[in-house]
Amino acid sequence: MAVIKMKRVSVIGAIDAREQLLEELMDLGVVHIEPLTPTGDSPSELTSRLAAANKAALALKARRAEKKLPRTDGTNQPPEEVLSRALKLIGRKAELDAQLASLQKERQLAEPWGELTSLDLRLLNEQGANLVVGQLPTAQLKPAREILDSAAWWTTVPIAGGRTIGVAALYYNETPDALSSLLEETALPIRTLSMITAELATVKLSLDRLDGEIDQLATRSAGPLTEAQNGLRDQLTFAEVQSSLGGDEEIFALSGWCPDSEVEAIKKLPNERPVAVMISDPSADDIPPICLKNNKFVSFFEPLLKAFNLPHYQEGDPTVLFAPFMALFFGFCLGDVAYGLLLFFLASFAARKFNPQGELRKAVRLMQVLGASATLMGVLTGMFFGEKYYAILGLSDQSLMFFLSENPAQFFYLSLGLGAAQLTLGMLVKLGRLLNRRKFQEAIATVGWLSLLPGVALWAMEGLPFVFWTGAGLVVLFSSPNPNVLKRLGGGAWAFYNISGLFGDVMSYARIFGLGLSTGIIGHVINIIAFAAGDTPYVGWLFTSLILVVGHTFNFAMAVIGSVVHPARLQFLEFFGKFFEGGGEPYRPFGRAQGG
Repeated sequence: MAVIKMKRVSVIGAIDAREQLLEELMDLGVVHIEPLTPTGDSPSELTSRLAAANKAALALKARRAEKKLPRTDGTNQPPEEVLSRALKLIGRKAELDAQLASLQKERQLAEPWGELTSLDLRLLNEQGANLVVGQLPTAQLKPAREILDSAAWWTTVPIAGGRTIGVAALYYNETPDALSSLLEETALPIRTLSMITAELATVKLSLDRLDGEIDQLATRSAGPLTEAQNGLRDQLTFAEVQSSLGGDEEIFALSGWCPDSEVEAIKKLPNERPVAVMISDPSADDIPPICLKNNKFVSFFEPLLKAFNLPHYQEGDPTVLFAPFMALFFGFCLGDVAYGLLLFFLASFAARKFNPQGELRKAVRLMQVLGASATLMGVLTGMFFGEKYYAILGLSDQSLMFFLSENPAQFFYLSLGLGAAQLTLGMLVKLGRLLNRRKFQEAIATVGWLSLLPGVALWAMEGLPFVFWTGAGLVVLFSSPNPNVLKRLGGGAWAFYNISGLFGDVMSYARIFGLGLSTGIIGHVINIIAFAAGDTPYVGWLFTSLILVVGHTFNFAMAVIGSVVHPARLQFLEFFGKFFEGGGEPYRPFGRAQGG
């Protein structure tokens, strides 16, 4: 349960040995490489190819899901050939889809006029006949008849939708200006309806055949496509790392970090090649990357820490400190047996159905832990879907922790007590760190801060102010270790002014009480409304069921969100604010891509 110790890896060698060494480093996958020169832009060809591969893989995955196609991975073709075929088929389908849409639009335009084309209009015009073709709103047809009757011949044709009507009018002289202003002329296609329909049928037939090929590819291509994607990622990573190395035309240099446990493997790299590898401990000015190592339970909380901020190398891993509090506070906030079980089984279903990997897997496992915590706290406090199950079962309200549901004031004070305990732990961690760094005066000031909360309690309950004022004196005298007395006292007084912040931090833990209480109250109100609606004749059962399902689903979703966000805020602002510095860079070893 700590930050893994890192060793600096420095490599220098002949330029001819560079590519083979990088390949071996990529196979090892343990060295976090630091750029010695500014990295240039990623190779555009590789970047474009990878983007296209990702798009193709997503498209085929969506197709498998949509059509419920099996996944067999039964192909002996090399991954790159499968990728090229996938890109070719998907590109061809996009072309045919665009062609189909264009033909359908052209057919829609041609349908009212049948075999009449723009070429026919031009031929008629050359013979002195002017055939006007256009559309006008259906409501305008009656007033337009007077103008149309002056034509040698005219007719109407129905237009899809019914709001407009097609008009064709033949004139052997100039078209009346009134008709031109009333009629919206239609640009006829250059081909007849039968020609368009025939081509449309051909395109549809081609699309059907192509869909069959794509379905077959989607069934067998998942594994090879993943390999092709990983290969492209490896090539891209390799090119980026290669461009970041130092050196000149004859030698190259590499600098990075590896876990202490991997040093022996790194030392074997030269292998009679013109390469020198040097391993050293980090200096005081170095900033090694951060890799966390925790037991299974604590590791589930790592995604929360990484989403906030990693510790720096010298301060250690705080995950083990906040993980139990996070689970406990979540349990108090959700605090319902039914909601806790629902969250646990939803997370279990997601873990089984989707088999997430890496940080996402830890996040799903975290939801299981939090669901179990909420279930346990629901059992202890006696809540089930917003109802006090112990009252229904006839149990004493003094059993377990049922008193928290009966007496909200005790729940409130418990929340503040938990807050004071966690903040005290944070200050103790800071005290230990200051003593380790031999900052004794600041450590004495921290002892003063540690005395303030119990000092206030003793003053309020026993009338003994001595502990409080002693702590306040230590804060004022040692918070600003300056040899100048006035500056020391001034800095100490300014630090002591932050006592309001300390008590504000304690009060922030009241949100545990607020969320825990509101979840149960809202659930209870939903039940009251639902069963009151059940009195409606004939359909009461339907209203009751609907209100219960929708109401509890909404309450569950909002309660889970609040029970994650607010306890996490308490960890990362109030608790971490007492000792955590942060600023670490994540450990990203140079290695081959894994997974899809």
